[in-house]
Amino acid sequence: MVRDTSKDEAYFTEKIIKCEKEIEEDEKELLELPLGDARRENYLFYIEDQKFHNAMRKYARGDDIKLVKKDLEEVISIIQKKHSEFGFD
Repeated sequence: MVRDTSKDEAYFTEKIIKCEKEIEEDEKELLELPLGDARRENYLFYIEDQKFHNAMRKYARGDDIKLVKKDLEEVISIIQKKHSEFGFD
């Protein structure tokens, strides 16, 4: 993805804030599910996907690449957690 100059910073900021609220709600739901519950995999996948897209939105908005890299590292840690809990697909 390249930096998107056709949309202003407010557009991306609004999307990022909305997505972060959804992620926060999903993380709360995930914590309430017991280990081994099949729904945990769905929540982890959704959180992983949303965090990845948020990182891409931040990059497109023009954020510092070091901050975006930290977000992507967090996505990788979620993927690793998912793989350790449920095994490889």
